[in-house]
Amino acid sequence: MTKAFIVVGLQFGDETKGATTDYLCSLFPDQRKLVVRYSGGSQAGHSVEHNESRHIFNNFGSGSLQDVPTYWDRHCVLNPYSLFYETEKLVQLGLKPKINIHQQCLVSTIYHQIFNQYRERKRGDLKHGTCGHGIGETRSYYLKYGQDAIFYQDCFLSPQVLENKLYLLRERLLEESNYGKELCEELYSVDIFQAKYVIEQIVFQQKTGNNYITPIKEHDLFVFEGAQGILLDQNYGFHPHTTWTDTTPRRALELCREWGIEDVKILGLTRTNTTRHGNGPLPTYNPELTDEYPDQTNTHNEFQGNFRIGDLDLSMLEYSNEIIRRSCGRGLDGLVVSHLDQHQDGLYKTKTLNKTEYKKYFCRELKYQGSLLKQEALTYELSLLHDKTRYNYHDSLRCDKISLYNKLQSIFQCPVVIESDGATRNHRQTTKEGQEILCIS
Repeated sequence: MTKAFIVVGLQFGDETKGATTDYLCSLFPDQRKLVVRYSGGSQAGHSVEHNESRHIFNNFGSGSLQDVPTYWDRHCVLNPYSLFYETEKLVQLGLKPKINIHQQCLVSTIYHQIFNQYRERKRGDLKHGTCGHGIGETRSYYLKYGQDAIFYQDCFLSPQVLENKLYLLRERLLEESNYGKELCEELYSVDIFQAKYVIEQIVFQQKTGNNYITPIKEHDLFVFEGAQGILLDQNYGFHPHTTWTDTTPRRALELCREWGIEDVKILGLTRTNTTRHGNGPLPTYNPELTDEYPDQTNTHNEFQGNFRIGDLDLSMLEYSNEIIRRSCGRGLDGLVVSHLDQHQDGLYKTKTLNKTEYKKYFCRELKYQGSLLKQEALTYELSLLHDKTRYNYHDSLRCDKISLYNKLQSIFQCPVVIESDGATRNHRQTTKEGQEILCIS
């Protein structure tokens, strides 16, 4: 029987979505698997480590180390430059990565990326926290100009259409910026034919690299790999520090219905702490934890700044649960808990808002859908919570693993099915409840 797992991050990203996808693929060696990227784009940074191989996946599904092909859904944004270089890296690892890209995928060009980075620099201390890949600018351009946007099919159906769209894109971005001198120099430093050539190279690479995969109906296990965390969602996140993507499981569930998959399990991922890479509120921020557990993948960069770690914010997780139930009409089937090795003497620190404060921030956030100004004002209030933590949050509670699991299960009304205490596939294991829920024989 065909079945599917939907992997969704419950925080601001970096919840081991890639490693979990890889592990799920390894549990079913005899099934014909397909990893589906159903949201986001190349800003995903999903690290997978097994034996001597380690790779950070931006475009390909995280099952690629096991030769599992990838399907790129039309709601994703394709970055041809990133895909080209990632393909080369995987080939150097001795792999032959396989990907099938929906023809209606939006394409993020070098012009989108230059414009994205230019705008973020101009924001100064009020940065949104972009990854700099131009994903938001690509979707914004599509919402303004519709079919003038560049789609994947434009890259191989009509070279002249692609060229015309690139020219129009560059001129419109200049117009939007009032022809600022700095941006003019950057955009005109990349010739139209140069930009077009790079895009055409990835099309050639995919056509000649035996990367076409078999039709969807020939697979019987689907792993839907989400990108970015649910707290960055374009509708439910904390504006303006959000992504231009639906990060809920909603689109994955739609695909399951379209493809006739009935056995669907939604798995929610959380660390034993709360983290954030990029501007935006992190009320339980803990400088000591941040210094003690540096992240190998999330290093400092110009746009996101430093990776931050805080005590596990149970109120944020309650909000994640509400988002999933509101957007999908159902809850999670299982939890995946990672970073069990990041503790102090075997105890984990959690924090939670009292009920009054929770309603003040999170229930209002749900109420303010459709009003970006009200959301932004509320986000500003939330960003001040770190300075007032001792007033608004209950004192940090230390608990052992069993107590931590009980707290999580109380919020999400489902058990922990996978746990991990390290970075590699061998550090992961399925719990007793997980054996039954995941149907592992």
